[in-house]
Amino acid sequence: MPGNYTETVPCFARGDPRELDARLAARTASHVFSVTDRGAHPRGTTVVHPTEFFITTARGVKTAPLASLTPEPAAQPEALAQLRAIGERHHRALPDLRHALAQGGPTALAAAFVPLVPDAEGGRALGAFALKLMPHLVPPIEGDAVLWQMLLDEFAELSALMHGKTPGSA
Repeated sequence: MPGNYTETVPCFARGDPRELDARLAARTASHVFSVTDRGAHPRGTTVVHPTEFFITTARGVKTAPLASLTPEPAAQPEALAQLRAIGERHHRALPDLRHALAQGGPTALAAAFVPLVPDAEGGRALGAFALKLMPHLVPPIEGDAVLWQMLLDEFAELSALMHGKTPGSA
């Protein structure tokens, strides 16, 4: 990934950062800030070192100007509606996912996850969790029921947050 301390900086997931870098470089207006301590600097972003995230004033510490910046208002309702719809779809899938684990164990749960996670919108909304889960979905299915229950619980919590619900609520 491009860096501001060196020409490139290491990144654990090489495909996504390159695509993100290309998408951000193509933007006409930069409202994206990269808060980084390792020097990652995707093109089309403004780099903010974590030490610059706060400004000290005579009255004490206040947050940096980042707090006053918001995305373009027109994009917010549409993006939030898309996220809520994905969260709702994932939330509706939870009973089937729980049933799959209870009846067929990890192999059945992995099969039930497959249509939800690799889909572009769902995977993007789940972010790092999708990257965490994907290796577990490829045969041979490994891990015991406890591991898979933890993955399912994490998926449920993320789904609730996307759906606008409190995690653990119905």
